[in-house]
Amino acid sequence: MSDTDIHIVKCNVLNAIQSQEVIALKDRIKLLEEAGDVLCENSNPSRWDSPADAARKFTEQSNWIKAKEAKP
Repeated sequence: MSDTDIHIVKCNVLNAIQSQEVIALKDRIKLLEEAGDVLCENSNPSRWDSPADAARKFTEQSNWIKAKEAKP
């Protein structure tokens, strides 16, 4: 095998590993987004919350929605 062939094989191996890592990261992001969505849905202010707590919950929900919609 020539040096070029060895280099190509190494690149292919690294590309395959990187592809697997990207897939794993995308899966992890999806799980985290789903968990965030559930937390957001279940954090609606209630009538027993103080005005400050209700405002905080609205702000946190708004921040979550903005973060999800943000483009990289």
